[in-house]
Amino acid sequence: MSKEEIHACRGHVLVLPFPVQSHINPMLQFSKRFSSKGLKVTLVTTIFITKSMQAARAGPIRIESFSDGYDEGGIKEALKTDEYVKRFKAIGPKNILELIEKQNRYGHPVNCLLYDSVIPWGLNLAKELGLIGAAFYTQSCSVNAIYYIIHKGLISTCVIGVEFLATLLGI
Repeated sequence: MSKEEIHACRGHVLVLPFPVQSHINPMLQFSKRFSSKGLKVTLVTTIFITKSMQAARAGPIRIESFSDGYDEGGIKEALKTDEYVKRFKAIGPKNILELIEKQNRYGHPVNCLLYDSVIPWGLNLAKELGLIGAAFYTQSCSVNAIYYIIHKGLISTCVIGVEFLATLLGI
């Protein structure tokens, strides 16, 4: 973006995907839609993911990195996924806050935090900072339907099989 385009931006969206490819790419593609509508977009991901990215360009999307505590090996460096998620939750908000403050110092105040739906602390962080917070669901609506049915207690997670999935409308 040129300086004129940056000043003409109608807002600044910070995009926070869960740091795995299947979550980053859908959010990157969605970010391009925001950018095409005149919004400044910054995608934030972990240092490991940023280092492992090929020299691919994200077009008008700016990419910033933060530490998740696993800078050398990413999520695979953690012994268990639960261990990674706990550390990500403990370290992530502080490091994202620092990135937002950096954007503010450089004259690009963030208005909205678009966070991956598997990062529930994203909404709390947005509220704490007075930002608009929005969850982005990277999985299909079918998965959301299953989550809803389980959350409502209509079915136990131990009985989900092909027969159950066939009973869902639209699948």
